[in-house]
Amino acid sequence: MLLSDEQINSAQKVIELSLNASAKSLSYFTKTAVDVVIENKLTVINLSNVENLVEKEVSSYVISTELIGDLQGISYLHFTQNDVDKLMDSIYANKEFDEDKYVKKSEGLVKEIANIITAAAMSQFANHFRYTTYGDVPRLEIIKNESKSYVANYIERHNCFLDFRATLVSSEMNLNLDFVWFVDDSFVGGIDRLNN
Repeated sequence: MLLSDEQINSAQKVIELSLNASAKSLSYFTKTAVDVVIENKLTVINLSNVENLVEKEVSSYVISTELIGDLQGISYLHFTQNDVDKLMDSIYANKEFDEDKYVKKSEGLVKEIANIITAAAMSQFANHFRYTTYGDVPRLEIIKNESKSYVANYIERHNCFLDFRATLVSSEMNLNLDFVWFVDDSFVGGIDRLNN
């Protein structure tokens, strides 16, 4: 499916507004300035080139949230261990945990952050497209260089059609979170409703 220039322009505006809402939510949660760097506003997925869809090569915490309702797809939020440690230092300043408690606290924290910022974007999509859509419960996996096949399998199973991605950046915390979305053609339907 080829998108018209009008569809692409409208989609990029909605994506930018939605991801900025995510950055604002993360900024409020962490009490630090957070910017969104939109690296790829909209791309038709080519499964033969899926190795480029997820670029982190280090072990990472991957929080996936399936989209439920009128808009189908999945979002992925990627944290390196360094990202997690920075967030823990910020949220739990001056607190010490033993190893087991640190793991539990950090896993709970990244799930909470994923839920907050994904919901912020989803709310924008729902409002703009006049859709009933929401995110399922976030799922955490710690993946060691397996993200590419993980993403490819989901895309093939759910007929995802488009992807867009950004990085949420906090220079104060030295934080860089990859935020990647894969959506089906109902996203284009929402754009068309927006334009009519």
